[in-house]
Amino acid sequence: MKTTKLLALLFVIALMTSCNTQTVPPGAENSSQMTFTISEAPFDTSEPTQLGIEMGGGKLFLAGGTDKLVEGTVVVNHELQQPAAIRENNSLTLKQQRPDSTLSIPREKYINNWDLKVGTVPIDLSITAGAYEGVMELGGLALTNLTVADGASTSSIKFSHPNAAEMSLLSYKTGASTTKVEGLGNAHVETVDFTGGVGNFLFDFTGENLADMDVFIDSGMSSITIVIPANARSEITIAGDMNNVDISGTWTVDNNLYQSGSKGPLIKILLDVGFGDLKFVQK
Repeated sequence: MKTTKLLALLFVIALMTSCNTQTVPPGAENSSQMTFTISEAPFDTSEPTQLGIEMGGGKLFLAGGTDKLVEGTVVVNHELQQPAAIRENNSLTLKQQRPDSTLSIPREKYINNWDLKVGTVPIDLSITAGAYEGVMELGGLALTNLTVADGASTSSIKFSHPNAAEMSLLSYKTGASTTKVEGLGNAHVETVDFTGGVGNFLFDFTGENLADMDVFIDSGMSSITIVIPANARSEITIAGDMNNVDISGTWTVDNNLYQSGSKGPLIKILLDVGFGDLKFVQK
């Protein structure tokens, strides 16, 4: 088991060393910027809408604040990166073309900036991205599911306000990255499933915390911080044994089981880390 994790870590580290270039169409570094407008109306249904965002490397800013299903702009520096909106039944996918002939150029010369607002209808949201920078303020939306898959990235997801729907699953799969997920107590989510490679990861469970939550975190060589607020109880079980654990606040420790709190819903966390520095904060 440890050998398998070590091989996986070596593979992720190799990927990190190759993330200084971005594959883009020829001539993109010399092209003028182009801005494309996104404006998509909601579907005429009470069922949750399947909303997919598929982008390569670049920047993504996502928040609420529109009466449409989704609206905003995409700024690129090559015409083949023009986004397409594909509507089918109760599904909308925003995606970019992929050219047949590509070359690698420095990332700083590659422009692919998405600035989107999402409406308040019930949404099953899926985000697929490459090496990108993402800032997502999802508080106040009505998310029934959230799926994120990205490569080497720097991303932040916040639920500053309560989710207006009950979320079944928040699934996040990432490579070598720095990821912050804050306000999870406002997400109203039943299950959180996170898989990460090498990186720095923060999971902050502050918020309303109205119901129990199951959390599964599987990571390679990483630094992980978990924040538990006073209005929730927690049980954190560490499956691996090659970790340094730093605790802040009031905890009961029994071998690899860490417990905090005496009232409120239970946040039950299974933490499987190959090698890592772990920090548990009880406020």
